[in-house]
Amino acid sequence: MKWLAIVLVLASSPAFADQTIWNDMTRQHRDDSVLNQDGGACDAQLGPIVHGAAPSRAYRRCMRSRGWSFQRLIRQTAEKTWIDPDTGDTCRDLKFNGTVIGSECGNMF
Repeated sequence: MKWLAIVLVLASSPAFADQTIWNDMTRQHRDDSVLNQDGGACDAQLGPIVHGAAPSRAYRRCMRSRGWSFQRLIRQTAEKTWIDPDTGDTCRDLKFNGTVIGSECGNMF
């Protein structure tokens, strides 16, 4: 059985995204492009999945009709940022193995 994940970015910050995990029921080992295309078709028909929530029953039925079964939702927490008072840039902690080793600032977040 092959597991594929569709990552749905549902917030303006690139550091904040939930992952909805779908199983390919056809056993044809379809790739992410097929999953994304099928997800887009269900989004167009029913609207996108609400941030932080599992797909609705209707959305799951739509994906099942295209050969995908819902497995789980992996919630990602928002990365904590702050504004540097001297430059006005957005900053975030740099971490290594869970330990803060510094910070990074810029208006790219």
